Amino acid sequence: MAGKATTINSVDRALHLIELLFRNSCEMGISEIAKEMKEYKSTIHRTLATLETHGFVVQNPESEKYGLGSKLYAIGVAADVRFIMRETVRPFAECLREEFQETVNVAAVDSYSDKFCFLTIYRAEGKNQILRMNTLASSNSEPHCSSLGKALLAFTPNFEHIAREMSLRYHTPNTFTDLSAFIKNLKSVQENGYAMDDEELEMGLTCIGVPVFDEAGRVILAISISGPTSRIHNQVDDIIAKLKRAALQISDKLR
Repeated sequence: MAGKATTINSVDRALHLIELLFRNSCEMGISEIAKEMKEYKSTIHRTLATLETHGFVVQNPESEKYGLGSKLYAIGVAADVRFIMRETVRPFAECLREEFQETVNVAAVDSYSDKFCFLTIYRAEGKNQILRMNTLASSNSEPHCSSLGKALLAFTPNFEHIAREMSLRYHTPNTFTDLSAFIKNLKSVQENGYAMDDEELEMGLTCIGVPVFDEAGRVILAISISGPTSRIHNQVDDIIAKLKRAALQISDKLR
C-alpha cells in the first residue's frame, strides 16, 4: 500500500490560516492567529504577507487585522460555475461518446492564467480509444494545435493580438508554427463554425471542436470529439453536424 504523501509545511500552514479566517468569520490580528495556530508571530506575518500578495487575504488599514480576500470569492464563484457547466454538458458529452464511440472533451477558457489557456472541465473517454490523449483535465496553453483551443480562441476578442503573443511550438509536421497561417486558420474557424486538429498535436489523432456561446454571443465553452484519424475522417460531416447541434442545446441549457 502506498504511504501517505509528504506535505509542504509552508503550504500546509497557509491553507490552515485561510481555513481559520473562514471559520472565524471576522478579521483576526497576527498575535491572535499565531496563538490559535501555535506558530511564531514572525512566521504568521510572512505567511500573511505572501497570501496578501496573491489576493487571498486583505489587511484592514485601520485595525491592521486580516480577513479573507476577494480572490477566494472569485475562485469560489468560478468553481461553482464550472460545476454547473460540467453537470450541464455531461449528458450531451456522454450521448456523443455513445454515438461515435470516441472521446469527447469540453473546455473553457482558463481566466486565472496570465496568458490564453483553456481548461478541460469534462471528459468522456471513448470506448475504442487506443491512442495517447494529450488533452488531459488540466490547463493547456497551446491552442494552436488543439481543436478546443482554436474553437475558443477564434471567437475571443482580439484573437489576432493574442495569437501574436503565443509560442507556436512544433509537435508534428501538421502543427501551425507560422503565425500568418495560424491566424488564417482561426479566421476559417470563424467562417465555418468548427475547428480541427488534424494530426497537429499527435500523428494518428484527429479532433474536431465547436464553440458554445452564451445568450450575449460570447464564447464560453468548446466541445470536441477526438479519435484515430481514419475513423474521424470517415465521418467528419456527421461529427460536425452533431457537435453543432449539441453546442446549441448546451447553450440553451446554460441560459
